[in-house]
Amino acid sequence: MKDNICVDSLTNDELYDLLKEAGADESYQMDIPYPENDMSSEEQKEMREEMEAWAIDLNLAVA
Repeated sequence: MKDNICVDSLTNDELYDLLKEAGADESYQMDIPYPENDMSSEEQKEMREEMEAWAIDLNLAVA
């Protein structure tokens, strides 16, 4: 089994791809607006926190 990845080492795109590969879009009904350029900095921060929580919950990553 592969070691968990530290979420701090991932870009938003990498974290998003990791979640998609793990099927998080089905598990969590992921509705992440893309591209993030269209999002305010507050929206980007909220999106990042939510994706990090999902990755940790799915045992894909650690804080």
